Amino acid sequence: MKQLTLITGILIILQQALPQVNDTNMASAPPLNEQSASEKELFKAKYEISGNPIHAKMLNEEVLRAEPAADSYTLNVTIPQGSLVNALKFFPEGSSWAIEFKNQYGFVPATSLMPIKDKASDETPAFDEPPELKTRITPVVPEEVIGKNIYGTVTVRAFIDKNGDVTDTEIAKSIPELDAAASEAIMKAKFKPARYKGKPVGIWMSINVNFNPE
Repeated sequence: MKQLTLITGILIILQQALPQVNDTNMASAPPLNEQSASEKELFKAKYEISGNPIHAKMLNEEVLRAEPAADSYTLNVTIPQGSLVNALKFFPEGSSWAIEFKNQYGFVPATSLMPIKDKASDETPAFDEPPELKTRITPVVPEEVIGKNIYGTVTVRAFIDKNGDVTDTEIAKSIPELDAAASEAIMKAKFKPARYKGKPVGIWMSINVNFNPE
């Protein structure tokens, strides 16, 4: 009986000595690798990221990398296959994309990313006269691609507003190294707007941008 009382006393002492963990303490712990607003702005500035992101889908599960290089150290962020992400900029070195996933910025291999079109872009109003191109579309091949035998056709879906200006683009058929140049060329183009019953309307249309071998 004395032995049982002694064991019970030891257990009580041990219980009092251990730190008490409750749900409140666990909830207040910050998530790993949380990036502040200032860190995100520094990331964009460092890698010269601007413009609208491209919506994309992950083809494979990947761990977010800290830098474009393939041998860069990884962050504690796993992106499941099938996840939707914002693709921010393509980097030829390491063939990687800078992306945003759940407010985390980093890099993933280009082969694991597939651009997708927004459902909203399918909601095109009726028109009886299509847009007409008024200026030439002259894409500029990025310097980092010159001499690498990268060429072909990028298909860009562009929204041409009532004034004939291109106000938004998305990639429908991608060549990662050339996507940004294709979008930039389309954004600079000027159109005669589409018309419906004599009135100008804004619509989405697909435009092929050709990059020919030198």
